[in-house]
Amino acid sequence: MSADIRTVLVDEDEGYLQFVSDQLSEFNGRIQTHLATESDEVIDLVKDNQVDCVVISYEGDEEDGVNCAFDLNDSILGVESDVCTILHPSPNQVHIVNEAFSRGFDSIVAKGPGIDPIEILEDEIVSCVDSAQTGVSDLYERFVESLGDPMYMFDDEGYIKSANSAMVDMLGCDCTDDVIGMHATDFLRQDDFEEGTENIKEILRNPELESITYDVVVSPCSHTELVGEISVSPLIDTNGEFSGTVGTIRDVGDKQEYIQNLNSLHDITRGLLNCESFEKVVDQAVVSVEELFGVELAAFFVLDGNDDNDALVPTAESEASQDLLGGSPVLGKDSLAWSVYESGEAKYSPNLHDETDIHNQNTLLRSELLLPVGDFGVLIVGSQETDALDEMDRELANVFAANLEEALVSIHREEQLKEREQKLKRENERLDEFASVISHDLRNPINVIRGRVNFTAEKYEDTENLDHALSTIDRMSSIIDETLTLARQGKTVGETTLVSLSDVAAESCDNVAIDRDRVSVEPAHSEFYADPSKLFHIFENLYRNSLEHGGDDVTISVGPVDGGFYVEDDGDGVPDEKKGEIFDVGVTTDRDGTGIGLAIVSRIIEAHDWDVAVTDSDEGGARFEITNVEFKEVRSDEDEVSVVWPPQPS
Repeated sequence: MSADIRTVLVDEDEGYLQFVSDQLSEFNGRIQTHLATESDEVIDLVKDNQVDCVVISYEGDEEDGVNCAFDLNDSILGVESDVCTILHPSPNQVHIVNEAFSRGFDSIVAKGPGIDPIEILEDEIVSCVDSAQTGVSDLYERFVESLGDPMYMFDDEGYIKSANSAMVDMLGCDCTDDVIGMHATDFLRQDDFEEGTENIKEILRNPELESITYDVVVSPCSHTELVGEISVSPLIDTNGEFSGTVGTIRDVGDKQEYIQNLNSLHDITRGLLNCESFEKVVDQAVVSVEELFGVELAAFFVLDGNDDNDALVPTAESEASQDLLGGSPVLGKDSLAWSVYESGEAKYSPNLHDETDIHNQNTLLRSELLLPVGDFGVLIVGSQETDALDEMDRELANVFAANLEEALVSIHREEQLKEREQKLKRENERLDEFASVISHDLRNPINVIRGRVNFTAEKYEDTENLDHALSTIDRMSSIIDETLTLARQGKTVGETTLVSLSDVAAESCDNVAIDRDRVSVEPAHSEFYADPSKLFHIFENLYRNSLEHGGDDVTISVGPVDGGFYVEDDGDGVPDEKKGEIFDVGVTTDRDGTGIGLAIVSRIIEAHDWDVAVTDSDEGGARFEITNVEFKEVRSDEDEVSVVWPPQPS
């Protein structure tokens, strides 16, 4: 009986090591495995002469993993050159074979799904230990056969020297002998072969490339052409000379089809986003689904709109759906569609006859995909074929549903915007009408009354009562002026420009009849963007409020706060019970006040998207803090850039 083969399996993944160990023991009782995750442990076993073969594996494509594997092999061979070493890399590591050979590995067996690669690994362990096989061809041929993907080895003229069974199958041949000796141009187009030749030359000029991957068209012996993705890497013999190429060819026809469908989906999405109404979007959606996936049923369901919203009703369906089913039914809360709508998770039924809670047990459909579309409804895609939608179809369908939701969200926002615009237009029209009434129908009679009272006062010496009348007329005029200001400010701002807090605070004194020396402005580099004319209204009304409530001796302070600025005085302040309503129209703590000035302030601040709060100043007066103001960033002269906030209309 042959001696046991003492084999050390090396990998960071202990679970994978145990799987390989179990399979090797089952395939061949001679192979006695020891599992190791650390290099030092392996070297100690080699030094103690307890190892015949070391299988070095690593995870992924990381350069560190490759280097660690090569370094460990160097260390092993430095201790005991008779120990066989086998590299066990990921299946897409063709480009490392040259270096693996030059670094002294006896064989390479790629990882792969299932147990087939482990069977090949078992053969290689026995072969390497029982007989010394050397040479670049042996090494590559064993590696070629270990891969699950179609893999080839060409000589330096482009003829196949070795190919694995997957390559034989791809070329439509019966056995490996049928493939050996074929030239690359027997199954590749001439221009693809020439591109590969140029790629090999490029790698030889620049070894850091290691391999190049590009798309080709493969013409098998017994079936139609397919789109492939080929990798090429040069073979270098022991003398350092080019001796051929090695690589893999993968059928990426599904990938190409997916890309084509994805491009079609992008075009469809652009079309959906250009639709002008909800109805047009969903109508276009069901037609597009039918064309994109080649199905007989495409329908979009929405809530029935009743108070209970307890059913989904079809709002759009394809013509084929109507012909096949006579129109889509109403789907209640016990339907699959309803559960998909509530859960927000898609459901695919490859065979509807296996479902117990479908709406119609006698349906002509065999497979169905239910896709939630946000709060809008459910898109149903169905076919008379069992399992008509593969994984790629379902992935595209989910992308389509997400794009459909975005299109419907866009329509919904546009409709809301139009409603707001119409509402704003109606409000502005009413405000204009209101302003016209105040400006003409009230102001003109008041001017007449003022003139009559002044005329009468000139004829009589006792004018005390007339003075009271004139004071009342002046108050009425103030109310009219402030009401017009409130009506015309609205909730929008005009063009914004960069303004200085200190300049606005000082210049606002001139329109309020308050001496500038009674308004102190805290020095600061505070510039921000605002509608200047409306900003002056803020300061003027706050100053008037201070004068009305603080008297002729009141002093006012202005300065920056975090994210904004403040205006405060040393007057009587605002009672706590009034602070929550002080910005409402008609609210005032002054018997002679109009209750409109602070409402104007609030409207203008809101139009700028700022915030305002009223508190107490340190002196007990009123303090108004305006925040959420976007200040210009202070930069050095070298870093100075223009700031535009908010974006100006073009």
